[in-house]
Amino acid sequence: MGLDHWSVRKLVPSVPEIVQGSVKRAWIKNDQIQAEYIRGDEIVREGAPRQKLDAIVSLEVLVAIAETYARTQPTLLLLDALFSGTFDEFIHATELLSSSIRGFQTVATSTNAAPSPPPEWTVTRFVSVTDANSTRKRWARLVQDDSA
Repeated sequence: MGLDHWSVRKLVPSVPEIVQGSVKRAWIKNDQIQAEYIRGDEIVREGAPRQKLDAIVSLEVLVAIAETYARTQPTLLLLDALFSGTFDEFIHATELLSSSIRGFQTVATSTNAAPSPPPEWTVTRFVSVTDANSTRKRWARLVQDDSA
């Protein structure tokens, strides 16, 4: 994306205001993103060093970056493996990304089966087809699901 780390450091404290999601406070400490956010019915405060940033916080930081870019240029947020987390994370992601206040478009990919996406989403799938003349040749075609 061509982001310099100083721009991201400056953006992180603005995540709650930009995204208006589950993250209620965000900051940088010892070069790590720290956050206070809502997960289900509990308020989580992450302050300890960790290997991996929580999926809720990660997504909201990415949404804040996309929103910031969208203020000045057309922006597409590409998310890989959106459906690899928990059901609650999926619901959070779809609600966050389906919001009418978003100034960017999103393409989400997944190799996992996903719960039903919101009706305003367009779902396009790859369908594998084996060539009748050969057991080794497989083709993929795109199939767009009908709207609910």
